[in-house]
Amino acid sequence: MKLNANLIPHKDFHKGYWLKTNQCPWFFFYESPREFKIPNNKEFYKTLDEDLKESVIHLHSLGIPTTPSCSGHVKDDRHYDEIYNTLENTQNKIKESGVDLINPETNKKFFYQNPKYNLPMEREDFVNKIRKYQKRGVLGFVDDGEIYEMLNYELPLERSGDVTMILTEGKTKGQIKRNWKNIEKIIKELCKN
Repeated sequence: MKLNANLIPHKDFHKGYWLKTNQCPWFFFYESPREFKIPNNKEFYKTLDEDLKESVIHLHSLGIPTTPSCSGHVKDDRHYDEIYNTLENTQNKIKESGVDLINPETNKKFFYQNPKYNLPMEREDFVNKIRKYQKRGVLGFVDDGEIYEMLNYELPLERSGDVTMILTEGKTKGQIKRNWKNIEKIIKELCKN
């Protein structure tokens, strides 16, 4: 398993699994072909960004699996610096004693240890890049193209195989929240039983 703490492009979120440790707020990416199912883990919904939660729940209620998603965030540099501190601590644990990782979709646990593991970037580079990166959001879901056609004129969409992605960007917390409220409204109006 190759664990990645890099800034994965939002349009590639669905191309693998996102794993988490209890000690670090960051999700680690493991690229792997996969299929998507509606999670049978009730704890899964607690891991969702609040701005996405109602849209995900609605899609799941229609039997539509979602893919790993993120609403986008606006934080200050101190917050990102603290995240980097936890990433460094996690890096050291991975190299020395290993860490337990959890897949929030299934609640399945993995142990990971790699004495050669290194973070993909230095602190300053991480903080500089994450400012813009975190303002983007994505909500992906399995779709044979029918939903894409319904939403295509309403929302910024991309397709990748059988996955449709709604991609957003917001400069402020308020704008991000408004974007997802509007998306939730459109999804609930157009995607029904």
